[in-house]
Amino acid sequence: MFESNGKKLVYAPCDCLPFPTDGIIENADLLIIGNTYIGNVLKNGRIITDAHPLHNELHSMGDLLKIAGEMKIKKIIVTHIEEDWGKTYSDYLELEKEYPNLKFAYDGMIVEL
Repeated sequence: MFESNGKKLVYAPCDCLPFPTDGIIENADLLIIGNTYIGNVLKNGRIITDAHPLHNELHSMGDLLKIAGEMKIKKIIVTHIEEDWGKTYSDYLELEKEYPNLKFAYDGMIVEL
């Protein structure tokens, strides 16, 4: 967690299960988080069932939105977008339209608080 000039940034690139729920990250302006799977269908049609071990390793997009709501996080940037998720960057841009406080990282992205 970084804090400066009244702004708060939380950086959680990987291995953040369970997500910390202490007050230090509450009301963050930005959460940068990695390895989040989007949807339950992977590349080549593989299904992430409720019993799939991936649930013990990564956050789902639903988890992420719930965390952001509970912790009052204003904006989220998802990094480490994996090819295995079976989505194109255009698919991610469509999701950004649906969830205005959610962005998907790309090489060379500049982030301002």
